[in-house]
Amino acid sequence: MDWELLHKYLSGECTSEEKNRVDAWLQEDREHQYLLDSLSKIWEISPKDEMHVDSQSAWNSFQDKISSEKEPPAKDKNAISGVTKLVAQPYSKRKSNSWLSGTAVAVAILLTGLFMYNFLGSQNSSNKNSSLTKNKQPHVVVTERGQRTLFKLPDGTRIHLNAASKVEIPASFGDSLRRINLEGEAYFDVIHDQEKPFIVHSGDSYTKVLGTKFGVKAYPDDSSIQVVVEEGKVALERSRMPSEKSMRITKNRLGFLSKSGEAKQIEISELAQFLGWKDGRLVFNSTPVEEVIRRLERWYNIDIAVGEVSIRDQTMTASFHDEPMMEVLNILAASLNAEYKQKGRKIILIKKQT
Repeated sequence: MDWELLHKYLSGECTSEEKNRVDAWLQEDREHQYLLDSLSKIWEISPKDEMHVDSQSAWNSFQDKISSEKEPPAKDKNAISGVTKLVAQPYSKRKSNSWLSGTAVAVAILLTGLFMYNFLGSQNSSNKNSSLTKNKQPHVVVTERGQRTLFKLPDGTRIHLNAASKVEIPASFGDSLRRINLEGEAYFDVIHDQEKPFIVHSGDSYTKVLGTKFGVKAYPDDSSIQVVVEEGKVALERSRMPSEKSMRITKNRLGFLSKSGEAKQIEISELAQFLGWKDGRLVFNSTPVEEVIRRLERWYNIDIAVGEVSIRDQTMTASFHDEPMMEVLNILAASLNAEYKQKGRKIILIKKQT
């Protein structure tokens, strides 16, 4: 299936014959519909000037996949020895104010993610010739600050990877256990397999499930590992903790495991505060300003310095959905009775002068 035809289909410019051709392609495999749905999202993304992506490289990778589904995916120029890295770079200036230019950037971001989605798993999760199961090589998926991606493992499990994060998939994945390593934040939609538990290692802890939907937040500078469950049940424990002392976390609950081994969990009323990021949302609910700053720095690939201690002592309640960086900074400053100065990607928050 070529890009021109998919573009015409999404924009409603297909002839009846062309529409029938695309409809038939969609019926061939449910993953075709998933890819088309993902592409359609670019019509809903407004232009942003804080990120630059190599759109030609991303598009070439995507075209290689959909033009010949039986061929192995071509190696990305950033893939070295099983390590695939997505790199987001800041724009110094917006080259064009046109909607088309902004959409091209959105396409690049989306298709880079789609390439990662297809790089790790075949379009049919039961296909024994999947790139991981066939080659038995370890893989690492890395996102930089200001970037998120979605990909699928050979067992069909989907992983949303947040900014400044890394997932390592060992060559032994799926042999007897489905074991991966996480540094940063990710959301998992795990395919059920009674015989092969799914285990996420994060530092000195691990999360074990059979099949469920949950998020894990484990950045190196976090004081604790956080696990929030959307569906099902998971076990969270330290690597050297006896299994009978593991913490069982169920739907709509948030578990914490500190680096010292202290464990606790609470009921949560709004999952979006912890999982909304996978849908492009930032939700803060009486969140300490220091945590707000850390999340904004990763989200927009910026550095924020605070001039006064009184600003850090505050909390913030707000919700953003794919908002431009400047709009979010304006709201942040207003809610803290502060103002900010910007120099490139460096932001300084100072108390507003009365």
